[in-house]
Amino acid sequence: MRLYHPAEETLLKSLPLNTVNRTPVAEFWKQLAARRKAAEEFVESAAKLPVEKQIEAVRARLATLEAEVVGEMVTEATLLLSNRPHDLTPLMALGGLKKLTMTGGADWLDLSPLKILPLEELTCPEPMARKNAPVLAGIKTLKTINGQPATVFWKSISTGRQGKQAESGPAHSDDQPAVARKRKQ
Repeated sequence: MRLYHPAEETLLKSLPLNTVNRTPVAEFWKQLAARRKAAEEFVESAAKLPVEKQIEAVRARLATLEAEVVGEMVTEATLLLSNRPHDLTPLMALGGLKKLTMTGGADWLDLSPLKILPLEELTCPEPMARKNAPVLAGIKTLKTINGQPATVFWKSISTGRQGKQAESGPAHSDDQPAVARKRKQ
């Protein structure tokens, strides 16, 4: 399950499940809450650091981050990903990130931590973007997805071009991580 995707969470909670991924359902929800809390605590602590230290803290968690600093904010970042699982929650600490490029990575990588960022441009493998279409729809600042205007990307999703039709429609922006709500206040 994506860390920050309300529709998936609502669906799972509506099902009469005893286990999720071989974990008792009550324990699964505790683990998910703990992951969210840890991510939000990291973001809050990293946000208090000088920009150079923010990059170091995020890089230590991601290991393959190249970042560009403009003024006092990280505005661009490049991630070189393998096909093993990656946790993108450290990126949430880069509150000024406008351009993100990800090369490699598994198609099913959870992009929901990006929902709180003011991303304008996202480049990632096409299957990854399509599988995360509901999440990307919740990022209202996105202007370009994979080198094309966001409107063209959404049109290709709705017509089902380039593979199976992905879920579409805006995600619930009111259900963003707590750290995003704090930043907006």
